[in-house]
Amino acid sequence: MSQAYLTWCAPRGLPRAAPPLSSRPPIERLPIERPPNHTPIERRAAGLVAASLVVCGLLTSAPAQAQHLQVATSPEPGEVSVSARVSSEPPEEEDPSAAAHERMIGIGPTFAQVSSPDDTQRGGSLVLGQFSSVNVTLHGERGGAFGWAHSGSGFAFLGGGTEELEGGIGLEVETGPMLSLTGSHGLFARTGLSAELMGNDLYYSSWVTLPRLSLGYRFHEDRGALVDLAVFAAPALVGRAKRPLGGGSQRLGGQLEHGAKLILGWEWMRLDVGMQLFSDWEDQLTTSIKAGACGQVGRAVTLCFRGRVLSAMLSPNDASDTQIATFGVFLGIGGVRIRPFSRPPREPHEGGPAWSPDEPTSDAQEPTPVAAP
Repeated sequence: MSQAYLTWCAPRGLPRAAPPLSSRPPIERLPIERPPNHTPIERRAAGLVAASLVVCGLLTSAPAQAQHLQVATSPEPGEVSVSARVSSEPPEEEDPSAAAHERMIGIGPTFAQVSSPDDTQRGGSLVLGQFSSVNVTLHGERGGAFGWAHSGSGFAFLGGGTEELEGGIGLEVETGPMLSLTGSHGLFARTGLSAELMGNDLYYSSWVTLPRLSLGYRFHEDRGALVDLAVFAAPALVGRAKRPLGGGSQRLGGQLEHGAKLILGWEWMRLDVGMQLFSDWEDQLTTSIKAGACGQVGRAVTLCFRGRVLSAMLSPNDASDTQIATFGVFLGIGGVRIRPFSRPPREPHEGGPAWSPDEPTSDAQEPTPVAAP
């Protein structure tokens, strides 16, 4: 610019002359670093790589088998709900195996009646008794076709009354393989034994059958539902039914025992009904029909009843069979216990410790809303 132009442009009231440009101090210019000019595609690729590194770090910070990531849309628009649930329990395998136990110790009255073609006698006693049963169903591992079915029951009581001393003891055990069907159903073939002895001054009965073969159907859930229907047969090794005071007797040893039984159960009760027939080559037949039930009437209080009717030709001169009927009611301590099938501890999973059924499981965390990008 010329000196004349600077003089003409100066505002009024100020001197028209301006110092020459050469007299001004020089201006020092610093170098300016400019970022490289990235394209939009490069910026998006860099963002995806950074996001992938963050997600991989979160997933590898916990054991792989105990980490679950849930992403759900938040009710608020523009937000995403992310929650992580950490569980110490490995993935469960469906296993319909089940076990149920019934134990009871109680006291109660018993009644007996013996009816023959000649007369009828009755008596009563007060006895202390113990009753128990167990039913276990094991299905094949990993959905295998073959499992195992076990059933057992027992009793023992002792007391006295109008007919002096009264007592009894009995045991019935069966176990064997089972063909697992859909769900909790199965067909079984079991083997076992049956033994019983009971009586007082009015009656006496005893037998031992071994080995017993049972074929039947079972439905058993881990919640306690049970249906067990079976037919059985076995040789009776020893046994006898009689009236102790000169009323005749019937030998059961050497005969064939056969019959059927039904067991029904639920969470708080058990019911069993059975019929036994003892027959020989001379068509002499002794029949025993028995039933029992136990149910919880309180947290640890159980009410049970047991009954049986035995019909036998105790004397060759009798025109009909002699009927021996017994019945008892017991109130005591115990109950039905449903025990879910316990799995053995498993091997350590990759990235985590070994797991056992006693380890607690952690609850899921509440979803935390975060702003969506």
